[in-house]
Amino acid sequence: MMVVRPEIFIPPDHLLSHSAESYRRSFIAAAANVYARKDTAGVLQHKFRIPDTAGLDIANYVQSAAELTVQNHLFHARGVTALEFDKKVHPPKDVEAYFHVNGTHISLEVKCAVEEAPPPNNFVFQTAGRIPNHQRLLGGVRDALRATDGCPDITIQQNKDNTMGGFLTGAHEKFSPASSVGDLNILFVACGDAGNMNSWYGYLAGDGGLFTPHSFIDPIKFELVDVVILSNLKYFHQRGQQWHDWTLRDVLMLPVLNPKGRKSRIGSSIIKGLGAFDHQLRRFGSYAKNVGPNFPSNIGHALKVMYFVMEELTHEERTRYFPATQWSAAVGSNP
Repeated sequence: MMVVRPEIFIPPDHLLSHSAESYRRSFIAAAANVYARKDTAGVLQHKFRIPDTAGLDIANYVQSAAELTVQNHLFHARGVTALEFDKKVHPPKDVEAYFHVNGTHISLEVKCAVEEAPPPNNFVFQTAGRIPNHQRLLGGVRDALRATDGCPDITIQQNKDNTMGGFLTGAHEKFSPASSVGDLNILFVACGDAGNMNSWYGYLAGDGGLFTPHSFIDPIKFELVDVVILSNLKYFHQRGQQWHDWTLRDVLMLPVLNPKGRKSRIGSSIIKGLGAFDHQLRRFGSYAKNVGPNFPSNIGHALKVMYFVMEELTHEERTRYFPATQWSAAVGSNP
């Protein structure tokens, strides 16, 4: 076994052993920060299968990695006080983090979906929003295209709108029903690249989305969720490890307010509470209203996150947030 730190041993068959040294050492530091008051060995075994790698699963690893990254970020974040991890704000369930920022009390839950990557070189079909019988409709298009000579194989991407619904209702059950004007309840979702973030935004704001008047789940079942932060944190743990330091320093974060949230929520608490993160609430919100000048409105409506990344972010920002992606300086309207 390779010894990284006297009390933490990473087995050679663990995926961390094959990652960049900076990523591995930042993991050790983050674990020391967050798990210091716990049974560190027990937590590492349960969450990361260290040192016994039996049952190691990439999906569970990324979920645990997302939780630890957000917690470690808050450990270092300026202005964060009264920080507690795994606090039971609505017993018996707990949230990943509870903390204060600028007089606002924040409860935060972290989620990361299991998503299978399509085979390489496949065309990928996915609906923008919730469309009835989409599997049957897309299947017909796929079969027609397959009959064309030279057409590559086609994957119909499974929508995760039900998963997003589960994230919202699950977080709602963890947040305190007594949440008031000085509180803020955040659901933090770890997504992949810009296209994947766009899909998750669509589950909220696309046709039939959960944050639209036509939500397929009664909004009262997730009204305690004040804001959803969509991030590309999973991207870093899957594709950008060599650039990642187990904080949110270079992670793209797009907060989306729940339009059917609790009536006791106030705007000042949202702004103050989000102060713990380098987020794009106002910038993305302003852009989303205008969709994007270089694209037809019907397309831009369905691809707002993609066009925000391509049009609004500078080349330097795209490189910062998506370092494993090859970006051309000519992409979008910014140099």
